[in-house]
Amino acid sequence: MTDADTAPPQPLDEAGARDAWDRLHLKGPDAVAGEFDFQQVMATRNATDPAVGSLAPDFDLPVLDSDGERVQLSAQRGRPVALIFGSYT
Repeated sequence: MTDADTAPPQPLDEAGARDAWDRLHLKGPDAVAGEFDFQQVMATRNATDPAVGSLAPDFDLPVLDSDGERVQLSAQRGRPVALIFGSYT
């Protein structure tokens, strides 16, 4: 066994992470199961995610049932915010 075999996985660079994300969403998880090193994906996630207790990255989203109105996360500072991921179909 070499040092390379026991070294912790290194995070993917931004281009590698985007490529992995794109392939996952284009092909689906079952089709790409053998293409990814799970430990490398987790190392990338851990290296790039905000720390617990830090401010969330700012983003804006369209308001449902509106004419182009958008809501920005930073405009909600001081209020409870819940992000619900699901399907409305």
